[in-house]
Amino acid sequence: MLEEVAREQFDGEIYRLAGRRSIQRTAAKLGLTGDDLRDFEDAIGAESIAQLLLADPFEEKVIPDMPPFGFPTRFGDGSYPVFYASLSRETSEVELRHHRQIGALANVERRLTVHLWAYRCRLNGQVADVRTKHADWPWLTLAVTVNSDCQALGIEARDSVDALLAPSARHAGGTTVPTFNQGALSEPEIVGTTVFSFDEAAATMIIRRV
Repeated sequence: MLEEVAREQFDGEIYRLAGRRSIQRTAAKLGLTGDDLRDFEDAIGAESIAQLLLADPFEEKVIPDMPPFGFPTRFGDGSYPVFYASLSRETSEVELRHHRQIGALANVERRLTVHLWAYRCRLNGQVADVRTKHADWPWLTLAVTVNSDCQALGIEARDSVDALLAPSARHAGGTTVPTFNQGALSEPEIVGTTVFSFDEAAATMIIRRV
């Protein structure tokens, strides 16, 4: 499929959200939990936390019944890493709100307020801009996240480009940047905190920045 899409060199900032699980996995390898974990975060500082957040999606996970790189997603089947980011923080927030809202509506235990780090990093690599094919490939933004066409595209992309520029399925006009090559990413920096909270009366997930 990607033979129909021109390659281009991209050098710019992309944005992603991540939670404490990324740090907890590293701390667990050191035997740290509870107060020791909080002390660990304070000790290593924001710069090192950002480095861990960038690296975590590319590290294999050992979790029962889950593929090494997570459950299937739009551009990944779990057998290889995909670093899901966006050209704007807002797009990352809207994308994640969708998934958190689905979870909250299905399970009251998933309605807890969650604080996530928002961070940016530099992507410097070859990309395929599949936004230009959206009219021909409407499946790029299917409401169903996991679909075979996107996963086939992801498998092809990981062997031929560093990342894709793809239309966001949840944020009108937004661009997601699924990235397959960790070596194309650098200079991570935490830029703030995004809070997701569930409004029981409106039955919707609320986003706010702190």
